[in-house]
Amino acid sequence: MPVQATLEAIRALLNPARVQACKDSTLTIQESDAKASLRRVDIVSVGAQAFWVEYDQCEFPGNRVFAPHANLHRACDAIAFCVVDNDAYILCCELKSSVPNRHEVAEQLRNAECFLIYLDTLLQCYPDKNNQKHSIKNWPRRYFVFHNQGASSMDKRPSREQSSNDAPHKAMFVPYDGSRIMARKLLGKPL
Repeated sequence: MPVQATLEAIRALLNPARVQACKDSTLTIQESDAKASLRRVDIVSVGAQAFWVEYDQCEFPGNRVFAPHANLHRACDAIAFCVVDNDAYILCCELKSSVPNRHEVAEQLRNAECFLIYLDTLLQCYPDKNNQKHSIKNWPRRYFVFHNQGASSMDKRPSREQSSNDAPHKAMFVPYDGSRIMARKLLGKPL
C-alpha cells in the first residue's frame, strides 16, 4: 500500500482538532504545559505530508471506560507520522523541562504503543474512501525524549544508540538546545 494513501487514511480517522500538519517539511512539536521551559522541538526534512497527533491531549484510553491506574492514563506529548527517504516512520516524542526519568517516560511511551496498535486495528477494520484497508504494523517506530537539561546539539552522542530506540523502554534521550534537528540524524541515516 502506498505510504501517501496510508497517511491520508490515518488522518481521516483522527480528530482534526488534535492533528498538527508540518510546514515546509518541518514538524514543530509543542508542549501543552504552560509552565514548561522546553516549549517546542523542530524536526526538519520529514516530508511534505508529515503530521503529528497531540497525543497527551487525546485522553486515550480515557477513564470513562478504564479504571484509574497510576500509569494507564499517562501519555507522551506527540506521535508523528513522517516519510524520510521514501520510508515511513512513526516518532513517539516526549518533551521534558525537568531531568527525564527513564521509567516515567517509558510508561508514557508505552501508552503511545497501545494507541498505535489500536489505530492499526481501525485502519484494517475501516476501509478508506477507495475501499482500501491499510496498516502501520510494519512501520518503524522510534521513541524520543527531548530535554533541555544539559542541552547540547545533536552532534553530541545521545544516551542510546540511534538504531536501538525502537521500543518505549529504549527511548533515546536527546539534549535539545533549541536548534532545528534533521530527521535523518535522529533516525541514524547518513546526512
